Amino acid sequence: MRKIIQAYEIISILGIVQGIFLSVLLLLKKKNKTANYFLSALIALVAFILLYNLLVSNGIFTEYYSLSVFVNTIVFLFPTLHWLYAVFLLGPSKKIVFKNLSYFSAFAIVNVMSIPVYLKNQSAIYIYGWIFDNNINNLISAIYSIIVMFYVLKLLKDYSTKIKMNFSSIEKINLNWLKAITIIIIIFDFFLILLLYLPGWLKFDSSVPNIMLIILTVSLIYITAIFGFRQPEIYQVNDLPADTVKYKTSGLSEEKAIEIEQKLNEFFKDNKPFLDDNLNINDLSDRLNITPAYLSQVLNERLGINFYTLINKYRIEEAKKLIIDHEYSNMKLEVIAYEVGFNSKSTFNAAFKKFTGMTPSQFRTQTKEIN
Repeated sequence: MRKIIQAYEIISILGIVQGIFLSVLLLLKKKNKTANYFLSALIALVAFILLYNLLVSNGIFTEYYSLSVFVNTIVFLFPTLHWLYAVFLLGPSKKIVFKNLSYFSAFAIVNVMSIPVYLKNQSAIYIYGWIFDNNINNLISAIYSIIVMFYVLKLLKDYSTKIKMNFSSIEKINLNWLKAITIIIIIFDFFLILLLYLPGWLKFDSSVPNIMLIILTVSLIYITAIFGFRQPEIYQVNDLPADTVKYKTSGLSEEKAIEIEQKLNEFFKDNKPFLDDNLNINDLSDRLNITPAYLSQVLNERLGINFYTLINKYRIEEAKKLIIDHEYSNMKLEVIAYEVGFNSKSTFNAAFKKFTGMTPSQFRTQTKEIN
């Protein structure tokens, strides 16, 4: 057991040092500044809790009861900071307003309820001790975290819809990593609830799951920090309607919609704008001299697709022409992918399979056999 505790102390020290380092790096990063403030605060708090627990385990600060109570309320800040990081990462032009501060209400409520404990009221201390001994505080914080994480997932789902209505290439802005981490946090919270009561049911040392929780928490938070540091800046997306119900008040007539569709088809045939790997709906709207909202409405109502699907569909059709062309017969498929506007081979392969039912290599083989 002593070896486990020593390993925990080493992990804690490494976590503290790395936490301080990553927190400072995030503050110095110029991209996604507001979002990184919240992520930096999250990392710093994890480092603080690790430091505090390490000091307490070595007999330091053990006499400061109020401080230990306050430290136990900090767990309510973790899901809030994760939520705010996602909000400001997806909306970099947003400013911090009073509404954002309301997200800290859970942390504030818990601390207000703890005031009698801070004032060393004996009855309050007894009740708090019972809550702590039965892991009620950890149970509530885990449930709160799960609820907030589901809101983050909804936020990311809505954003995923928006980027496909605005951009033709989404590899760098799809935030699948943040979605994966959010799902892992939900799983982690359920795992936490299980570990809170498992030692009592199975009659084994409770220090083991506590150490496991520390390791999992540190690993998860720092993985988030690393991905967050690598995340390029996300520019504001147009808040375009995602369903036909919201288009009813747009003012776009049937005749105008038909005209835009014809104009769009002619423009794509003559200019091939889809070859631009950075093409977005604003660029295309400017070149067609129509609003992004009208263009999006025509795509959704008349063609039944979003901007991302439209562009990739044209790219795949162009790729098929090049693969069949004898001049490109010896050219690598990856090169063809970049030629038609894709930013990665994997995205090209996935799109090709979606629109043709086969991979690019299978299509090339099939066409050679026919010819």
